[in-house]
Amino acid sequence: MPDDHRKTLRQQHRRLGLVSHSVIAAFGLAAVAAHMPARAEEATQPAQIAQDGGSVTLPTVQVEERRPEEEFKRDNATGSKFTEPLLDTPRSVQVIPEAVIKEQGFTQLQDILRTTPGISLGAAEGGNPPGDRMFIRGFEARSDVFIDGLRDVSSGIYRETFNLEQVEINKGPSSAYSGRGGTGGSINLISKLPKAEDFNTATFQVGTDATLRSTLDSNMQLSDSMAFRLNMVAHDSEVADRDHLYSKRYGVAPSLALGLGTPTRVTLQYYHLDTEGIPDYGHPVQAATGEPIAVDRSVFYGQVKRDYNDTQTDVGTVKIEHDLNEYMKLSNSTRFGININDYVRTVPSAQANGTVNSNAGSRRQEVESFVNQTDLTTDFATGSIDHTLVTGFEYSRENINYASYTITNGAVNGLDAHDPNNYAWVGSISGPGAYTNTLVNDASFYVFDTAKLSPQWELNGGLRFEHYDIQRGTLQNNSDFINYQTGVVYKPQSNGSIYVTYSSSSNPSGEYADGSNSGYGGIDAATVNLDPEHNDLYEIGTKWDLFASRLSLTGAIFRIDKTNMRIQEPGEPEQALEGAQRVDGIEIGFQGSITPEWRVYGGYTRLNSEIVEAASNAQNTVGKDMPMVARDSFNLFTTYDLTRDLTVGIGATFRDQIYANATNTRWVDDYWRFDAMASYQLTESVGLRLNIQNLTDQTYYDNIYRSGGYASIAPGRVAWLTTDVKF
Repeated sequence: MPDDHRKTLRQQHRRLGLVSHSVIAAFGLAAVAAHMPARAEEATQPAQIAQDGGSVTLPTVQVEERRPEEEFKRDNATGSKFTEPLLDTPRSVQVIPEAVIKEQGFTQLQDILRTTPGISLGAAEGGNPPGDRMFIRGFEARSDVFIDGLRDVSSGIYRETFNLEQVEINKGPSSAYSGRGGTGGSINLISKLPKAEDFNTATFQVGTDATLRSTLDSNMQLSDSMAFRLNMVAHDSEVADRDHLYSKRYGVAPSLALGLGTPTRVTLQYYHLDTEGIPDYGHPVQAATGEPIAVDRSVFYGQVKRDYNDTQTDVGTVKIEHDLNEYMKLSNSTRFGININDYVRTVPSAQANGTVNSNAGSRRQEVESFVNQTDLTTDFATGSIDHTLVTGFEYSRENINYASYTITNGAVNGLDAHDPNNYAWVGSISGPGAYTNTLVNDASFYVFDTAKLSPQWELNGGLRFEHYDIQRGTLQNNSDFINYQTGVVYKPQSNGSIYVTYSSSSNPSGEYADGSNSGYGGIDAATVNLDPEHNDLYEIGTKWDLFASRLSLTGAIFRIDKTNMRIQEPGEPEQALEGAQRVDGIEIGFQGSITPEWRVYGGYTRLNSEIVEAASNAQNTVGKDMPMVARDSFNLFTTYDLTRDLTVGIGATFRDQIYANATNTRWVDDYWRFDAMASYQLTESVGLRLNIQNLTDQTYYDNIYRSGGYASIAPGRVAWLTTDVKF
C-alpha cells in the first residue's frame, strides 16, 4: 500500500474511533440522566398498607436474584443439531457464558481461548498475520470457527467479544456437525440477538497502556412481536510492555427480530468491524538453544515506519424460522460476508552471530463468502420410543483473492538482538501486484436422530455427506466424503449421565483455502490429487449437575486418531496419505455455583500426543510429541459475593511446554498466569469493575511458529476500570 494511502486510511480510522467513543458515551450518559432519577425515586418509595382505617409504613424489601446472563453455567448449546441438554449430549461440549467473558474482562476471542484448557494458540504462518489461530486437542482449528452455526471465513483477524452472547466449543472430530475440518473440534460464536424486553447497557473503560474502550448494548421491544438490538464498540489501546504496538477497533452490530412469539420468525443481522494495528511477530528463536532469544519483553523487531495491519469485516445474515405444527420446525439461514485483510509485517530470525534478520512480508487479501443452511426438525414416536430428527442441507461458496506488495529496501538485516532502537527503514510500498484466486464450493446433506428408549437410555446418531470443490488457477480438487456421529447415553440419576461416543472428521486438500501452499493448508501440485485425511474420535465420559443443578461437573477420556496424514517422501512430486498421529487425553470441567454467592468455572486437560507414522526421511520424529500440543493445561476462575454489592474474583491459568516442530528441538516453556477482579454495585444502575490480568507480570510466550523461527510473547500486566451503566 502506498504510504500516502496508508496514512489516509489510518487517519480515517483514528477519527472514526474518537467519534465512536463520543457517540457511545453521549448516548449512554443522556439515557442515564433520563432514567436514573425516576429509578432512584422508585427504589426509595416506602410501601404502605391500610390498617384499621389508617396506614402503616413498612420498610422497603429488596429481593435480588442473579439473572441468567450473570450465571457461569449453561444447560444447552444452541443449534438444531444439539437437540438435548448438555447433560444428555454424548460428547464434550464446553459453553462459555457471557458472564465468564465479562467478569474476566476479555475483549477478544484469543483472550478466551488462551484460558481454555485443551486449546493452544498458534503463530502466524503461510503469509497470514497474527490472528485467531487455535489448536483444539492438538489439531489446528483456525477454519473451524462458526457464527450462529454458519462457518466464518474471516481470515487473519482477532475476533471481538462486544457482540458475543456465549462461546460453544464442540471438542473432538466433528465433521458430521460442522462439515469439513473439525479434527480437534469447532468453535461456535453466539451473537447477541433481539429479545422481547427493553434494556440498555453502556460500558466505559479506562486502563493502563492508554486503554480506552466503550460499548453499548441496547435492546428495544418495538411491539409484541418485534424487537431491535444494537451493539457497538470503540477500542483504543497499546499493548502492555510491548514497545510501539497498538490496537484500534470499531464495531457495530444491529439486528431486528420480527414475529417474536409467533409461528413465523425472521431475524435480520448486520456485523461490521474495523481494526488497525501493527502485527507483532515476537522474538526470534535461537537454533542453538531451541528457545526464544534472551531479550527484554518490550523489545520489538518490527519496522514502525513501515508495518501495519488493517482489517475490515462486513457480514449480513437473514434467518427465517417457521413452526409447521407442534412437532415440526423449518429454519433457513443465509449469510453474505466480505473480509479485507491488508498488512505489511516484519518476521525476525536469529542468526548464529547474535544478530537478527528482519524480513518483510505483505498481503492484501479479500474474501467474499456466501452460505445457506436449511434445517427441518421433527419430533415423533415409533411405538414407545420418542425421536427428535434433524435433516438439513448446506451450501457455501468462498472466493479468496490475495496479492503481495512490492517493498523496496524490504529486509533490514543485522539488528543487534540487544539494541532494539534501530528502526531506520527508508523505502517505499507499491502495489498490490497480481492476485491469486482460490474458489471453494461446498455442499452437504446431513441427518441426526436422538432416540429416547427410556428415562435411562438414549441413542444419538448422525451422518453428513459432503462434496468439496477447491480451485486455484489450473489446480482443482473434488472430494466426496461421509462422516458419522454415534453416541449412547445412560442416566443412572436424573441429574447425571454416562456416555460413550464415536465420531469422525475429514480434512480435504486446501482446507485452509487462504494458505499459500500445502505446508500452510492451501492447495498445490503436491496435494491436488489427494483424498481427504480421515480422523476418528473414541470417547467415554460422564456429566453431573449438582447443588440443585447450579453446578455442572464433566469428565471424559478420549482418543483421536489421524490414520492417513499427508507426508512428503523425498524425491516424490506428490504427497502421500501414509502418516499417522494420535492424541490420548483426559478432560475435567466444572462451571456454575457452589453456593448462591460462590461461582466457579474452569477445568483440566491432559493430552498425550504422538507422531505414529512419518516419511522415510523423518523417522526421527516417530514417537515424538506433535507440534503445538500442551501436555497439561488448567484454568480456574472463581468469584465470591462478599456482600450484596461487592464481588471479588481470582483466575489461574497453566499451560505446559509446547514444541514448535516434529523433532521437538524448538519450544516455548510452560507458564502460570494469574488474574484478579473486583466489582462494586454503586446503585441499581451503575456498577464498577476492576480487572487485573497477568497479576504477577509473568513473562511468557503463548505461541511459536511451527518451524521454530520466532515466538509470540504475551502482554505484561494490565489493569482496567470499567463502569457499567444500565438504563
